[in-house]
Amino acid sequence: MVQSLHLTGITLLLGTTVVLNLRLLGLGLKRLPLPLLTEQLWPWAKAGMVLTILSGIMVFLPDPTRYAHSGPFRLKMALLCLALLYQFTAFRKAVRTDPESRSRVRNVAFASLSLVLW
Repeated sequence: MVQSLHLTGITLLLGTTVVLNLRLLGLGLKRLPLPLLTEQLWPWAKAGMVLTILSGIMVFLPDPTRYAHSGPFRLKMALLCLALLYQFTAFRKAVRTDPESRSRVRNVAFASLSLVLW
């Protein structure tokens, strides 16, 4: 059950992130202004993040030693921290403004970095 909640949270967070990145790249939902789309999707992204973190803690607690000594797990956590930091700082600022106010190259850079981090 906990793992199902964890996967649901991941799906919410990544699903909203992909939609916002595609819109920032100009690959869909062009009739909907990016700031409006962001306003509608951001609560879902935050809910997905909270659900993922809380359920992740519940997955971690039964066997913390195994996870703490796992190199791949530590790498995953480091990359996750970087992705969340970027998502809720620079990327958030980028999607809350009109993409037309920036060059196409900057929009592609914002979206590409976001997608690579995730």
